[in-house]
Amino acid sequence: MPAPLVHLVRHGEVHNPGRIRYGRLLGYHLSERGRQQAQQAAARLEAWPDPVIYASPLERAVETAEIISIVPGSIVIDARRSTRVLYLHLLDVAEPDGISQAKQEALAVERRVLKAMGSKAELEALRRREDLS
Repeated sequence: MPAPLVHLVRHGEVHNPGRIRYGRLLGYHLSERGRQQAQQAAARLEAWPDPVIYASPLERAVETAEIISIVPGSIVIDARRSTRVLYLHLLDVAEPDGISQAKQEALAVERRVLKAMGSKAELEALRRREDLS
């Protein structure tokens, strides 16, 4: 199986008329231009099969991911660091086994990420989980 193709997309332009260094401050959303930028990114990514979208919890990143995720057949993964839970959101799944297939694909990506960057404890938990299946 060929390695997955990864596209890194930065969030769109943020509405910030006061030119404040907002960093992780709440309340900074995409500007109209930022929404257009996200739509342009979605149009470019539409040609790629089986997209999976990861976004940070920052408002502007989530807004960008939401716009990009409107591409039918997309999977949006919402990572909650505080609870260490990933939520999969599937859009426009046409085939009956689409949800199961998407889950397996997401788990395969998770395995690759853990093997590349996981801690010893995470790798051990992955090994135990794989032994059970």
